[in-house]
Amino acid sequence: MSQVVSTRLPDHTAERLKRLARRLGKTPSETGAILIEESLRESEFPYIEFRHSAILNLPCSKAFGS
Repeated sequence: MSQVVSTRLPDHTAERLKRLARRLGKTPSETGAILIEESLRESEFPYIEFRHSAILNLPCSKAFGS
């Protein structure tokens, strides 16, 4: 199940979202949902980051150094 969530974005941010959506072959809505989900996961699990590839988004362990 999903819910509709409306948000206002600055023009520049909306254009960036549209460019990314085109690059991924998705709608701006789908792309926004993916980015929000990844951001929430990174917030909940700070040692995991998502790396984007042409095929899928890969969860990876963040590298820490001195």
